[in-house]
Amino acid sequence: MRSSAVAPGVVFVLSDGIKGHIAQVRGLARSLSERCGVPVEEAAVPRLSGLRRFELLKVRSRFLPRLSRRKVEAWLKDAGGVKLLQQFAGAVERAGCTAEAALILSCGSGAAPFALALARLCGAKSCTVMTPSIGLSHFDFAIVPGHDAPPARRNVFVTLGALNDVDRNRIEEEGKALSEAFPPESEKRWALLIGGDDANYRVSPAWAREMLSFLLELAAKRGADLYITTSRRTLRETEAAIEELCAASRWVRMLCLASKGERNPVYGMLGLATNVLCTEDSVSMISEAATAGFRVGVLSVEHALGVGTSLQRLALVLARRGFLSEGRLWGLPRFDKMIDSFCSRSLAMRLDDESALAAFLETPQLHGADFDETGRAARWLLENLNWQVKNGIARASLCG
Repeated sequence: MRSSAVAPGVVFVLSDGIKGHIAQVRGLARSLSERCGVPVEEAAVPRLSGLRRFELLKVRSRFLPRLSRRKVEAWLKDAGGVKLLQQFAGAVERAGCTAEAALILSCGSGAAPFALALARLCGAKSCTVMTPSIGLSHFDFAIVPGHDAPPARRNVFVTLGALNDVDRNRIEEEGKALSEAFPPESEKRWALLIGGDDANYRVSPAWAREMLSFLLELAAKRGADLYITTSRRTLRETEAAIEELCAASRWVRMLCLASKGERNPVYGMLGLATNVLCTEDSVSMISEAATAGFRVGVLSVEHALGVGTSLQRLALVLARRGFLSEGRLWGLPRFDKMIDSFCSRSLAMRLDDESALAAFLETPQLHGADFDETGRAARWLLENLNWQVKNGIARASLCG
């Protein structure tokens, strides 16, 4: 449905090649297009690595908002982004609008500096999704999950969990396709979305053996089908343990290991499943399942050990006693707070032991709520574009 609010002339999406980031910006762009009919174009940013990435994206990019046109162009050239400027100009021309009417979307620290550079050079509006390492200050708009503890500003929109590209029609179609490729044999279809290791969590082979052994035994008792996928963060040793266990079970209809292909089966699984389980480390998969209409079963995994974890616990104690703002928390306490927010709205349930897991899988779990943070963010973005136009707020262009 088209919006009566002021719409951008074109949405230019920057892709950093990371699946989770791409899903967020594509989902936001799709939602904007559905609401106001704006054309969407996408371009890949250069993939930098090592010292070059650190120098250009972590250090020199911080000065972009204050640099002259010549120096912004020099940064863009050094970063291999001159082609992006040409692609942006082409998108504007095809849309029949001015550069100032364009909206540039980015997600993550790899794409954010390029969005700032393009916006500075051409006077376009910029919107970052999540909190990039260069901060939020110089973006026109920022859409940030609450667990990132963003500042309270007019141009910052706070979401519960992560944006995504879940569309009810799409998951229904992909569910049918998955059903044809891996036909179910039961009315009970359990989807298991497994994340992986990061600074806070560990999804170890031992965890996989214990959790899957119980789940496979439960599926055999209840005659349920299992559809399982891992993420790019899942350790190869963990995937090997999962593969070994699943090979011996006739109840596993599909096992899709992230290390063995680029195919993303998650939306098909959401379209086919009656129950969805997700490891606690994956904000994106929890958010996707909740948006698809499920009350998500959240599985505890191992937590990282070390000085950082101890400091996180100390900060949590200080926050509970009033000596520290909750906004200063990081790591595990911050993610726990996010999951608790999902649970308080009946969008998720923590499954901390086998009895809770067994009870959760007794019946289909649907929350019945209209949960769509991507759509809510798109509406906010259009409303605030409208507000900026009415109040004569424009970004200075370095063009000319």
